[in-house]
Amino acid sequence: MVDLHGARRARRLDLYRSRQADRVRGVRGTLEALTQSGTLFTQEGTRRGLALLKALQLLQRASARLEELAGDGVIPAPRLQERIDALYEELDTLFARADKLAGRDEASVARLPAR
Repeated sequence: MVDLHGARRARRLDLYRSRQADRVRGVRGTLEALTQSGTLFTQEGTRRGLALLKALQLLQRASARLEELAGDGVIPAPRLQERIDALYEELDTLFARADKLAGRDEASVARLPAR
């Protein structure tokens, strides 16, 4: 007998882990580009760098929530559907805030003035 509910839960968790890893790679890549171009040392670049660091903090918090959902940490995985839904809602909020800070919908780093 196949546990479809368990398979869906595992798939959703994998999807969120993938989203989190992609965002972390993107933010780190942008920080690296800011540093290598020297733009990080301008006033606007510094502001952008601080926003990216805050985005990384939010993504680290998202990683902790994913561990909680998976039961990988000290706390066992939640069983109540309300708690699971609340954690996924918190993850969506963290991703949205990190995306806003990272400027995923804004101009690229290339548009910032060089040093």
